[in-house]
Amino acid sequence: MITCGLVGVGQLGAALARQLEGESVHIRAYHPNSQKATEFARRFYKVRAVELAELFGQSTILLALPADGIIPFLKNAQKTIQNDVQPTFVNLSTLVDTKELQKEFPDLQIYGVKIIGHANDLYEHGEGLFVSEPPLDAEGFREVRFLFDKIGTLLEDKEDVVAEVNRLAVRKTLEACISFEKEAGAKNYPETYSKKAMDTIFPHIIEHYKEGTLEGFALQVLNEINAENKK
Repeated sequence: MITCGLVGVGQLGAALARQLEGESVHIRAYHPNSQKATEFARRFYKVRAVELAELFGQSTILLALPADGIIPFLKNAQKTIQNDVQPTFVNLSTLVDTKELQKEFPDLQIYGVKIIGHANDLYEHGEGLFVSEPPLDAEGFREVRFLFDKIGTLLEDKEDVVAEVNRLAVRKTLEACISFEKEAGAKNYPETYSKKAMDTIFPHIIEHYKEGTLEGFALQVLNEINAENKK
């Protein structure tokens, strides 16, 4: 039976649990509030809430924590883990530099795996895109790679790239929303029209644009934009 530890019961933790259990991986989930851990475990078939002692008995522990929760947890781990136990911790926080963690906690084995995209998409669709810095063939990384290869594609790149790509995508999306709201407001369109358009048209256009399947009115608008950009 394949097992791993999971710390964090938010969106990313839920996404990892759902996809990994779909690959017959059994999860040992921890939260300092045992009730939250139990409630989280009830949502899944192969997830069980555990205390720290059992968590630290796992060979791989995924840290799906908010950025400000990573260091406090590792400090506690450093004090609690017995000398004969050496789990591998996986830092999943986009905002926390794994190299800095490795410097601060030299006695712990820590790797970083960062997700490109949103946790909700991983939860719903799987096929995650993950990035980790080399060397991906390190002995201690073997089980980590095995887990992430099961639920998506793991690429070798610098961690910083993930934050840059995610930030750029968020920024450009927000700029488009703000620009649309301003222009719709200037034209005195009812707010209900604007909200409905953003709810339905935005995601539809993005999906078909990236797939190259725009047609009809949307394709006509794209051609107009391309013609304007050539002037």
